[in-house]
Amino acid sequence: MKREVAGSLAPVEASGASEGAWLLPSSAEMAELDAHAIGSGTPALQLMERAGQAVAQHVSSLLAGERREVLVLCGPGNNGGDGLVAARVLSEAGVPATALIAGAGRYSPECIAQMRRCDPLVSSCPAPQALLDAGIKVPALERDRIERLFGSAAVIVDALLGTGQRPALADPIRGLVARLLEERAVRPAVRVVAVDVPTGVDCDTGRVSNPCVQADRTVAIELIMRGCMQYPARGFCGEIIAVGVGIPARSEVEFRALGGATLPEFPRRAVDVHKGELGRVLVVGGCASMPGAPTLAALGALHAGAGIVLRVTRGSWDRGSVPPECIHVVLGGDGAQLSRGDVAQVLAAAQEADVVVLGPGLGQGKEAAEFLDGVLQGLKAVGKRVVLDADALNLLAERGLGLEGLVAVITPHPGEAARLLGRAVSAIQGDRFGAVRELARRYSCTALLKGAGTIVYGEGAGGVVLRGTPYLATAGSGDVLSGVVGCLLARCASPYAAAALAAHVHACAGERAAIMSGGPVLASEIARAVSGVIGELERW
Repeated sequence: MKREVAGSLAPVEASGASEGAWLLPSSAEMAELDAHAIGSGTPALQLMERAGQAVAQHVSSLLAGERREVLVLCGPGNNGGDGLVAARVLSEAGVPATALIAGAGRYSPECIAQMRRCDPLVSSCPAPQALLDAGIKVPALERDRIERLFGSAAVIVDALLGTGQRPALADPIRGLVARLLEERAVRPAVRVVAVDVPTGVDCDTGRVSNPCVQADRTVAIELIMRGCMQYPARGFCGEIIAVGVGIPARSEVEFRALGGATLPEFPRRAVDVHKGELGRVLVVGGCASMPGAPTLAALGALHAGAGIVLRVTRGSWDRGSVPPECIHVVLGGDGAQLSRGDVAQVLAAAQEADVVVLGPGLGQGKEAAEFLDGVLQGLKAVGKRVVLDADALNLLAERGLGLEGLVAVITPHPGEAARLLGRAVSAIQGDRFGAVRELARRYSCTALLKGAGTIVYGEGAGGVVLRGTPYLATAGSGDVLSGVVGCLLARCASPYAAAALAAHVHACAGERAAIMSGGPVLASEIARAVSGVIGELERW
């Protein structure tokens, strides 16, 4: 199966992999899956043979039948063993492939076993003692010979470090990566294929070292590592293709990719449905200077198919751009913000709603904070489902409020997540998987961490959105998303399912809006594109 990812996101494909091919393991989870496969009767060398053959097939496809030179950079572990198998298979097929072994203090037994079968096999440094002890003689090449191998290769295979690696790199691996990057700089036509992950990528977080291999194609063995689904790592992987080698995937992997058949089941509308069964969403937010934010949230909920959408406003605030389908809850007074005096009227309106979207354009300061306190207490008392976004999240962090007693979804961007967790934005972006998990656990909710590769976490599991476009980075885009989440939270039993579906729908709508505009989009255009995405999901 294949998922095309628009904009700057590279395609992701699974070919011949297991039914759970869209699970995204951590390095520890992948090690457990490997061990389970081996313990169940599949020898490690057999898995390695299958992996190396798959890599060789992808290298051959890049050569397009030409017998041009291939250089395979092999590290000391099983990733290097995969590379050795690929070099051998290519050589047996008549492709001039050379395996270049990196020096190390120790090599895995499987890697040593593959060295015995690989020819030609050369080393980037004098024969390491570990190989001499194993009785393996590998000629060490002079610098000019190594330069010739790099300079003449049509394809370079990166099999230096696998799924257990952690930046930063050390020599001699670091030196080989630097040399590969130099070659790409002077010869852009050379193709680079990474085995499992590019060397320099942290498989758990998506962080990268300097240097880091820039691959044209990453051949993931059985499963794609979760770090490859986040930036900056995603940008170093190129096209990602998962190939099956017979490692059974198991459901206890914490994160999975979200797209197509891997999405939670979308709620269908019955032929005889009436609007009251499609969810009543109340949008609470806005202030005199930001009346548009809750309007965009309402627009998102309407285009997502909510039966009834209500929006809180004051009579003195501008409502000119509000869609006529939206019902107004008009508050008295002429205050610039919502305040504690408005709580009772808002809670009365909430009684008629299935979901309350709270926060877009709410503003900050004492009045807004007191209003939020009162509304949250009231919503807890009646057990309403809530989506919190934007200023509600900032006030939540500032006031130290909790969400216990609510069925809640929070939708922070990295800056808001940093405030909620008391961390720097760089720390959030450095480990988005850890951050979204902690958000969900600390605030007893489902968390949706926005950004390229949006992550959703709730009910002990997480998902990564495959779709998207950089044109989603536009004012009001997040407000539209909160409205879509609100609509689906009214229709889905599971808050996680609602958030995951909404994030996917929003990403696809951004792609469609960008295609229609030919470039940058407005948030209202994203909202209008939501309808078509929803329609397709309902017709599946």
